Amino acid sequence: MTKKSKYFALGILTSFLLGVGTAHAVPVGTVLTYDFTGNDTGPPNPNPLGLAVGDLGTNTINVADPLFGVSVVITGFDADVDNNETALNHDHLQRNGPNGLGIFGDEQNNRIGTDEAVQFDFSPIVALGVSSVIFEGGSGIGSFDVFVDNVFAETINFNVGGSTHVNHLFSSAPVGSIFEFRGVKNGFRIVELTVQVVPEPSTMLLFGTGVLGLIGYMRRQKGTSGA
Repeated sequence: MTKKSKYFALGILTSFLLGVGTAHAVPVGTVLTYDFTGNDTGPPNPNPLGLAVGDLGTNTINVADPLFGVSVVITGFDADVDNNETALNHDHLQRNGPNGLGIFGDEQNNRIGTDEAVQFDFSPIVALGVSSVIFEGGSGIGSFDVFVDNVFAETINFNVGGSTHVNHLFSSAPVGSIFEFRGVKNGFRIVELTVQVVPEPSTMLLFGTGVLGLIGYMRRQKGTSGA
């Protein structure tokens, strides 16, 4: 294999690896944690995301990770406005310092109640997996559904006392860019959400194909130079 051919092959591999790297906003395997607890004034319980406590006055907030700059649009909404809610405030996000994120003014004590949901949209990143969600369940038996890219993924059941934090680890992290947590029975708050950047199957297939093609090219060049 000539020196020129080696440089050419190296250039192909470098270009390919750079292309794969830019397919993700952050390195593969990066873990991002969104903690909705803490005071809004700092110690002794710091508020990592800088969000106010109480009614946030809006149903949509944008949170940017300070290290990698990944933005997530968080939206609260309600499919069923009842007598305890008004069109003005039924979908406002609410943050309880110790216990996390919910929906303002509902019958479940400002939690995410039945037919209410909080959605995390990481678009245009399309290769994030939910590793775990810590939630605070309302007292008694309850449940909520998890949707990934608008497709049902899992029902999470709970039977706990009020203010109890439950850490739910996903056995196989659902992968997508939009994650929604929708109330089914009783209410809950999202205490903490952990996601990680994972390689897309198509990207890994492309990477494997590229490497095999490069190996084949180098072998052909070696055979040609030895002939």
